[in-house]
Amino acid sequence: MKLRDSILLATIALLLAGHHPSLASGVAKIDTQLQAVLDSTAEEDFVDVILMVSNGDRISAETSVLARKQDKFAGRYLAAHGQLHKKTASAQAELVQLLQDRVAAGVVAEFKPYWIANMIYLRARPDEIRQLADHADVAEIVSDLPVELIEPVAQAAAKVAQVGAAENLVAVGARTLWNKGLTGSGRLICSFDTGVLGSHPALQAKWRGNFTSDTAACWFDPYGTKFPHDDIGHGTHVMGIMVGHDGADTIGLAPDAQWICAAVIDRGKTLPQTMSDILDAFQWAADPDGNPETLDDVPDVVCNAWGIPAGFMQSCDQMFWEPIDNLESLGIVCIFAAGNEGPNSMTIRNPSTRTTSLTNTFSVGSVDATDLELPVASFSSRGPSPCNFADKKPEVVAPGVSIRSSFKDGDYKLISGTSMSAPHVAAAVALFRQYNPDLTPDQIKEAILLSAVDVDSPGEDNESGMGFVNLAAALDLLPKPATSEPRIIDITFADGANNLADPGESGNLVITLRGEIADGVDVVGRLTTAESGVTISKDSASFGDLPIGEERDNGNDPFVVSTIASFTVGDTVDFTLILSGDDFPAPVSRDFSLVFGVPYNGQWNTLDFGAVRMTVSNFGILGLHDESYVPLGGAGYNVAAAGGNYLYEAGLVLTSDDKVSDGIRNGSAGKYDGDFTPLRSATMTPFVPGVVGDQELDAEFADNAAENPLGVAVRQRAAAFGVAPGDRCILIEYTLFNITEIEIQGLRVGLFSDWDFPGGTDAEFVTVDPVEDLFYEYRGSSGPVVGVAALNVPLSSARFFDNGTGKRGFSDEEKMTALAGPVESPNAGTAADWCGFVAAGPYDLDAGDSVIVTFALCWGESVAEFYATAAAARNRYSIATGITDEETNQPQEYELVLHQNYPNPFNAETRIDFAVAADGPVEIAVYDILGRKISILYDGWCPAGNHSVMWQGTDGSGRPVASGIYLTRMSSSTDSVTRKMTLLK
Repeated sequence: MKLRDSILLATIALLLAGHHPSLASGVAKIDTQLQAVLDSTAEEDFVDVILMVSNGDRISAETSVLARKQDKFAGRYLAAHGQLHKKTASAQAELVQLLQDRVAAGVVAEFKPYWIANMIYLRARPDEIRQLADHADVAEIVSDLPVELIEPVAQAAAKVAQVGAAENLVAVGARTLWNKGLTGSGRLICSFDTGVLGSHPALQAKWRGNFTSDTAACWFDPYGTKFPHDDIGHGTHVMGIMVGHDGADTIGLAPDAQWICAAVIDRGKTLPQTMSDILDAFQWAADPDGNPETLDDVPDVVCNAWGIPAGFMQSCDQMFWEPIDNLESLGIVCIFAAGNEGPNSMTIRNPSTRTTSLTNTFSVGSVDATDLELPVASFSSRGPSPCNFADKKPEVVAPGVSIRSSFKDGDYKLISGTSMSAPHVAAAVALFRQYNPDLTPDQIKEAILLSAVDVDSPGEDNESGMGFVNLAAALDLLPKPATSEPRIIDITFADGANNLADPGESGNLVITLRGEIADGVDVVGRLTTAESGVTISKDSASFGDLPIGEERDNGNDPFVVSTIASFTVGDTVDFTLILSGDDFPAPVSRDFSLVFGVPYNGQWNTLDFGAVRMTVSNFGILGLHDESYVPLGGAGYNVAAAGGNYLYEAGLVLTSDDKVSDGIRNGSAGKYDGDFTPLRSATMTPFVPGVVGDQELDAEFADNAAENPLGVAVRQRAAAFGVAPGDRCILIEYTLFNITEIEIQGLRVGLFSDWDFPGGTDAEFVTVDPVEDLFYEYRGSSGPVVGVAALNVPLSSARFFDNGTGKRGFSDEEKMTALAGPVESPNAGTAADWCGFVAAGPYDLDAGDSVIVTFALCWGESVAEFYATAAAARNRYSIATGITDEETNQPQEYELVLHQNYPNPFNAETRIDFAVAADGPVEIAVYDILGRKISILYDGWCPAGNHSVMWQGTDGSGRPVASGIYLTRMSSSTDSVTRKMTLLK
């Protein structure tokens, strides 16, 4: 039987059937489990239940039929949304009125009607529940039972960073889709899980909350938190498999997709999740911003890694069928992990047991993709479905053994489980929706089923379903979109100097396009602008043929553009590119903007958390004050309490052999080198808290705009702190990746800075401290001090130059010489308008290798306070980057294991579990974020095994400490382990 025929028959069957036709009387509408709860509950107490209103299945079936009549996603969504609201409101009207009266009478504590399913949650007294069961509009009443995470079966530590795509992604065909430009751009993924660590470097830039003020439409938490977090780590791992991307480290199948999350699974022992939480999540995901006219908040897919624990309800219970069907009628695909109860048969978890059609509810099992035979993992749950012993389960299988992905505390883990398999399929939905935004859930799932590669037993079976997912083959089975949709990837302005559009210049404009949806043939572009002061003397260009997934530019036929000199750096000019081709049914318009003096996709924003405000960019420059070489209205390095801005200019400089890549001023007056170009177009948005600091800004760029690139990609982390004296510094961490296929030799990593004190630019003195790896500037024997400290590496170079009467520029030769060393100071007691370079290295990086170099830009009211600020920055950085997250239950030889405290955050007290492998001395101590020891919880000889201590939030004298972040450090004579704790009062 064909898939679509099966779906149609299933739909007809649903239309003709009731939810539970056998339920006729009030007593029969209450199952034996709930009946036992009611009988054992005092009449003055309340019980949480879910009331299923009659004809919910019919409403779902009618909604599905109505949605199928629409050709476009928007039409289906609006039709289904309106139908569900109208039909459920009508069906529930009499019950809602009754419940309002019963709340007034005090026998119902609260209730909530749903529209995503014809159901009502209520909290009522036992006798009231029994009476409601007699109501004609009530089909069934069930307990608001707990739901449960599908626990992974194994966890292991993973290396923090790697270069390139994870092997599991390559196995499912990721490269083929990526090469076609399908990376999830413009699509949205949702998960129902333990949460997501919103500040994880691999995930934070893709949280949709960064791009909208309505963060409630991006993070759903029944316990009221406002920013994504994950105390368990499972949801962070799952989301990483879908969208994770950190520099050259790609762990996510759809790295350019955005994400939202409903944190409704296994939040901790004191926070049980129930079926009503899941219903809340379904309703939230169906319309996150509560406005059906907006569609950019609606996810393409929901990844589910939960199920009903065995024994809590019937294995084929229909509780969640309605919300799943209704979500998919809206166009949102639902994907489920099959469960980790294998290898026994019939171990699929509810609701994945459902088999009313070949595509619902779509469950994913696990294979070991590191084995060429793709064996089904022993833990992967098997069919057949208990709903119909003839129906096979799961639907397909995907990699699920030792999958490396993001984890809590900014870490990475290797984890095994079907929860790691399901996100491969969920992320594929985002890629397919990028290819054709109007695909239906059935079209996507059918293509995945029919393209799967047979593994295990021949044909469909209860171990691997239809087989191993083959995304490239699935793409070929999907309906093609109506038109081509080329995307602008990059724009360069060839002016013979810094290759940036500057005021008063004339140059060649070269635009790079990527074929996104369909092949373009003989593509021609016409460039227009309404901006006065801009002349396009050559407005047409040929791009040639533009196949899907490939890039083409008009470098051989550039546009020619000139501007008048009255523009200033930072001004924006809007353009429209009109594209036509032989296969385009109509011309396609692409709008874009160029900012004078800024690379395409250039972004900048300001850290503003402590005593210092500083602006950073995603093209290698810091400060961006209106008086600098790149006057973009930035804060510079602003200390409001001490007169304002201290920084004229700062930026990254890299050298290797005879190559230089940098973003600072060059030898030409008023020019700077635009060698660094952004690697992503996402808006830079500060997030709190950060991995290292209390507030952070992340960016990624590469030196591909340099005249002779080194082949380096840079991940830049800028961090600010909220507690003195660390609040008087800004930390800049550069992680540099060799993205070439050959070794980079002699890489030197430098920071150029030109400090000017408020009120004047001359009479500055410089002191270099090679022992502490820092320098500082000052204007007299007393007063403020500013400078730079290297935090994690020794300085190999410190060179300073007198600006003279103006702001001098630097040739590439001078930059190379400055970074080559040695460490030296200007002549003692010489006052001037100093600027200079500090550097670390040299480093030899093999292909794919990386190195981390971290600087802190510091300020103090005196030399002593400057040193204290630098020390605080170094200490915070050392503590943050030294935290480990070992989760094994038993320590190996000579190993210390420090578990996360519970609860965390905490108020009155918290428990800290730890373990040692062998007898020996151990200290457990609490430190504040400045590294000061607050309290010693254990200090003495400790026998091998598992132990625990309690901390009541007090110092060594028993005095309560303030709310904030604290560190637990466990140390022995040879090792130490540290974890963060949060005390909230």
